[in-house]
Amino acid sequence: MARQQERREPRCCVRPGVAVLVAALLLMWAASAAMSKGGPPDRPSVKDAGKPATAASDGARLRLQILQTQRTGATGRGELTTERTVAVGDSTRLYAIAGRDNDADLCAAALPRDLAARQPVYTWQIDATVVAVSAAKTTLDLHWTRSRRDETGEHEQIGEVSRLVLTPSDFRLLDYVRAPSDSSSACSSLALTIQAEPRLATGNTATQPLTFDLWLAYSGKTGERSARQRAEAKSGDSVPLTFRLLKWSPAGVPVSSDYEDLALGVDIGGSVRATLRPDGLIDVSLDVTRGFEWGHWKSRGGGHQDLRCAAGEAVEVILPDPPAGEATTPLPAGFKGSTAEGVTVRGDNVAVAPARFLSGGRVSLFMIVNRDSRINPGPATQR
Repeated sequence: MARQQERREPRCCVRPGVAVLVAALLLMWAASAAMSKGGPPDRPSVKDAGKPATAASDGARLRLQILQTQRTGATGRGELTTERTVAVGDSTRLYAIAGRDNDADLCAAALPRDLAARQPVYTWQIDATVVAVSAAKTTLDLHWTRSRRDETGEHEQIGEVSRLVLTPSDFRLLDYVRAPSDSSSACSSLALTIQAEPRLATGNTATQPLTFDLWLAYSGKTGERSARQRAEAKSGDSVPLTFRLLKWSPAGVPVSSDYEDLALGVDIGGSVRATLRPDGLIDVSLDVTRGFEWGHWKSRGGGHQDLRCAAGEAVEVILPDPPAGEATTPLPAGFKGSTAEGVTVRGDNVAVAPARFLSGGRVSLFMIVNRDSRINPGPATQR
């Protein structure tokens, strides 16, 4: 059965006591539509120049990024990123290039380890020294240059020397280049940015225990349902999502997860990983699968979401609406009674349209991650 991939951009808003992250899960729901796939952006490997930070020294993780934009205004080849960890007091050199031979094609960009045997039109050299690091900010001394080679082999060079103070969420635009008006390149512009994230040796968080309080909740015209899971793991370790199924009879009546007669089941699984940061915030990586069951028919899709939250902060991830389309299964022997919206009996078969059956409601995943063994009160276990 074909699957459809939904893409939704994240939006954040705040309600009293809950930071709401509207689903950007890129969930591939099983439906009767074609499936499209997108791969991750290229992430070139870059050899360290200069001594990297070790477990015994404070430092910063530097992230150099290239972003190309198509002439239509949409993102071109996406984001090219390279990262380098550098100890306080040490320096590193990074390169970025674009174009090849005499063609100033901004789509032909890369973040090479070195410039050997390359003839780019544009060459950026970035020398960065990590001056100081704290949980809240990183101080860098930065010297970057951009060289443009013309058809005669001559080079025009510009650059800048500066001291930057960056918080973990900041980025600095180093340079921006537009393609010439007569260029045939599909990319109209290229931006070069840098970020810095503290890496503190003191207060090692690698073995810090974390607790997870997780709820799966549904609210809609058939009432409210919830299931709860509690778990503990070390910072950086993965916790599987093991919620029980949410089920409804064909009449739209909530039933238990072990109900054996025909029912529409919604199965949420996957895993969550939380990593404690030096600044006390928590990076959460969420992999979610959603499955539907209807008699002998089953489907499943999945997606990924990264977010950052404070310890003890309640976060709600709202899953997208179910996909359009129907699932059909043979009519059970002795099947009687009324059916809810979205359920249709056709001869010897009975079909369900999950989007219509669950219309007007929503399925959410709530989570609270804490640094200690306190478990937060929340909705009761599944009812």
